[in-house]
Amino acid sequence: MLEFGQLIGNNLRPGHLIYLVGRLGAGKTTLVQGIAQGLEVKGYITSPSFTLVKEYQGRIPLYHMDVYRLDDPEEFLDLGFDEYIHGDGAAVIEWADRIEHIIMEEFLRIEFIVDANDVRILHMKVEGKEHLELVKELKKNACFGGG
Repeated sequence: MLEFGQLIGNNLRPGHLIYLVGRLGAGKTTLVQGIAQGLEVKGYITSPSFTLVKEYQGRIPLYHMDVYRLDDPEEFLDLGFDEYIHGDGAAVIEWADRIEHIIMEEFLRIEFIVDANDVRILHMKVEGKEHLELVKELKKNACFGGG
């Protein structure tokens, strides 16, 4: 998961938005740690479960959000999180399924599925030209299974 995250981070540009969806312990934060490595962020990345958002400086800023604790998805907008999405860095949102009804127009959504053998399967959905280009770059450098 770290290596795939690093590959994503290597290819992120300002304005990219990554939604992460999956059960507790599926690997969302581990993927973000890899993304941070790819963005050359120094230090250890932890989940922003209690702070809701953490900002990291790297090749470009990384805005790591966790919306699990939001009682109402509208709080996402009320707290100004959308400003991070339209900022000068890349935004990654854990538990994004909790805010999908206010979903942005362009994004890469990665859903983590953990099978009976504890194998992680990632389903990706892409919206928007910039994010499609990101996925094309990922495909050039990673092995994807069919399905």
